[in-house]
Amino acid sequence: MREMDESLEKQIFDLALGGSTNSEICDYLEIDRAELERYAKGLIKARARRKISLRMEQTKAATKGNASMLALLGKNELGQGRTSGGTSAAGKALRPEPELEPKVG
Repeated sequence: MREMDESLEKQIFDLALGGSTNSEICDYLEIDRAELERYAKGLIKARARRKISLRMEQTKAATKGNASMLALLGKNELGQGRTSGGTSAAGKALRPEPELEPKVG
């Protein structure tokens, strides 16, 4: 029985890591939600690992010069997204750009 539990736990972990929803996991493995909830810690860990992995891949793409990814990360992590009307994508008022000193010469 223990081997079966470990096998099921691994399958659940792998499916969650792959982005499957709880409903999809239950349907695929033919288990009910109560059975799935026994593995809640594994689900949480798998989904955290997935998010970390995706962020790392996004960062790699951005640092390799992927302009779309640079813009996405700039908007989401640095608040660089702008909309008309002087607000950020999050709706916060933007500070005006500082004026630069004129160049001499």
